[in-house]
Amino acid sequence: MLLFCFICLVMPGPYAFGQKTPKPGKALRAVLRPQKGPIASLTQGMTDRQLKQMILKLQRENAATERALAAQKATQEKAYSVARKAVFRALGPQLEATTLSGTLFKVNYDGQEEIFGVIPMHVLRDITMERGMLSYKFTAGVFTDTTVKFIPAWVVQLSSSKMGDLALVKFRKQDEALLSPLALSTQAPQFPQQVYAQGFAHNLLARQAFQLLGTTSTGILTAQLPAAYYGDRAGFCGSPVVGEDQRLYGIHVGSEYVENLPEEERFFKAFHLNRPVLEKGDIGYVAPVSFLQKLVMAYHEPKLKPFSVTLAGHQITELAVNEYVSRIELLDHHQQPVWSKEMDYKVTFSAAETVLRLRADEIAFIRLEIGRSHWQKDEKGWHVANTPGVRSVLYALPK
Repeated sequence: MLLFCFICLVMPGPYAFGQKTPKPGKALRAVLRPQKGPIASLTQGMTDRQLKQMILKLQRENAATERALAAQKATQEKAYSVARKAVFRALGPQLEATTLSGTLFKVNYDGQEEIFGVIPMHVLRDITMERGMLSYKFTAGVFTDTTVKFIPAWVVQLSSSKMGDLALVKFRKQDEALLSPLALSTQAPQFPQQVYAQGFAHNLLARQAFQLLGTTSTGILTAQLPAAYYGDRAGFCGSPVVGEDQRLYGIHVGSEYVENLPEEERFFKAFHLNRPVLEKGDIGYVAPVSFLQKLVMAYHEPKLKPFSVTLAGHQITELAVNEYVSRIELLDHHQQPVWSKEMDYKVTFSAAETVLRLRADEIAFIRLEIGRSHWQKDEKGWHVANTPGVRSVLYALPK
């Protein structure tokens, strides 16, 4: 590398000064063959012909590297370009508040192409409690070729902020011509895989390149993001995550700041969240496109239960799209608790699965408390509430 950098300084291109590349002479050999240093050992005993061949080889390698970098940059720009067209600004009643991100996508259902949007469930809170939060109707700012158009939008299907964390959005038929929705990827993500997201952070359009790392036990994709301080990505949730094939791989639904954590805490979080141990960098969460398809199915078929809860290979129950596991209890033969856990934001079952494997002889039953996300109206208006313990499921493990 040192030799190559030095050659770049002393060797102009063949047409830099309107003349051919000079042959290595005494002056060049003096540069390439100093009396001391690492270059001297590399070029010791080389003829002028060998020096020229080495220079040409380095120039070819440099040109190949530059072409590869240019191709990679072009791929990134194409991914960012389609992501920019598909992201929209979700605006609450107070327009000066933080802008939230949403994503446009298209899907075939029953032989017909339909256009939808999605926004994060966790922004559908009481708008009087947090400025900028959304209700079931809001304003969407969509990009056209020349400007931004502001159109009405409304939420037509809830999921749960504890699971997929996405709400399905529809637009007026006459406004669909303004939209540039993304096609869903049909390829299963590979790990690691480079992807690109674009959305709003603090009212500004921001880009984010990161790598998909794996899948949690509930199907959410995990990703390694560049480190950022808490709040730096405010509003970025809901952004489209696009692959190099310019198709939608999922929706960014959150991230966790893990830089400078003590080693013990890093391992603890990795165990409970079913993700790799990171010394530096953030963990991002991505709802995959399969979740978007289930949202659309639930919109058309309200009684559908598209999610299966499986623990250590045992299929426990099925959930509606807006249901979530609020509590897990592992019970002995007398239905007395052996282990229990309240399930919090971005649910994963990896800890329960580990206990099931380690204490298999003790555990005879699994009890799940099921919660539900739903619209609630009070004197302040509409907002989404998460109600735990709506129903209970008791599963007897096979003997």
